[in-house]
Amino acid sequence: QKAEHHRPTSTAKDSTMGCNQSKATEAAIHSKAATTSNNVTTASVSLKSKRSSSSPLAENPHQTHHSAALYHHLLSGLTSTSFKAGSVVKAHTESFWEEAKQICSSDPALASYIDPSTQGTPLHVACSLGAAQLNACAASTSTVAMAFIEALVEAFPEAVSHRDKHHHVPLDGIFAGICAGKGISDAFFFRTQAVKLLLEHDACSFSLRGDLLYKIIESLPDDVKAPLGPTVEFINLLLEKGGVSAQTVTDPKDDGVLALLYRRFVQQFDQSERFFDGDNSREEVVQHRQNFKNSAVNTFNIIELLLRRCKRERDGENDLLVHNAVRAVSCPPDLLRYIVETNLEAVSETDSKGNLPLHYAAGYDDI
Repeated sequence: QKAEHHRPTSTAKDSTMGCNQSKATEAAIHSKAATTSNNVTTASVSLKSKRSSSSPLAENPHQTHHSAALYHHLLSGLTSTSFKAGSVVKAHTESFWEEAKQICSSDPALASYIDPSTQGTPLHVACSLGAAQLNACAASTSTVAMAFIEALVEAFPEAVSHRDKHHHVPLDGIFAGICAGKGISDAFFFRTQAVKLLLEHDACSFSLRGDLLYKIIESLPDDVKAPLGPTVEFINLLLEKGGVSAQTVTDPKDDGVLALLYRRFVQQFDQSERFFDGDNSREEVVQHRQNFKNSAVNTFNIIELLLRRCKRERDGENDLLVHNAVRAVSCPPDLLRYIVETNLEAVSETDSKGNLPLHYAAGYDDI
């Protein structure tokens, strides 16, 4: 509601319906997604050559007594299977994930397999595959895939913190796969639930700061869901489980996470009040405005979440928006101005230490 009365300062113009606010190009995002897919594809090609020579899976890939049976099944997820309506990627089907769970259930020890070439586990492959391939799938497929991830973690909890030859834990695959999607889809259910599960098992296995957090924020689509949308839930999860905070972020290449989000917010706000040729009471125009109004609210909620101080830093202090914005070195001036203008009463509010925002702005308490 405040946003309707205070127009944010525009830092960039956007001529499209969407809000691709990032300084990175669209091609860079596609390249990132392709890299994620290629990692699994390369492993699949390597697997085919192994099978053609001496692998016992060449005759029967589902021999559960073979220690790599589950791993090899997952690597086949990028291949296609035929249906009456045509061919479809195996990882897009419920049957693929159900079969994977059955293989794991028949012999839980298969979850502990470590590939000698990649040093990866079935959990590494499953996380990368699910995050990158479930965008175009029904919610039921994501549900089945998540049930399989839970079975893997239960069978071999150590896989959550196991690092492959590139020093990646399974969570790396989840975040890398985010760039593969466009728009909010049922894949967000899989990603959110998978990240929650893995962080609950070992929150210290992964660092969610700096350049990586920037890339995660950069890849989030316009969230048109009625607030609070799935992107807000996702970032809140990283905040609560992974310790993410703008207070702990190191800005990459002079462009911080908060600056990135504020550019997105400004463009979404402008789109929510955009005028079109002809009758602006048309349903599609009204829907367009409402979608970007929701997107702007969701984006600003993410900004507020990231401005919170870490739990260990708060130490019982009040969590006040204006105070937090002043404390955050990475908060761009335009964003700070907007926060102050829409929260004027908070400027004279003191925190639990008796400090005004002005005290922190003046460098009081060495901040």
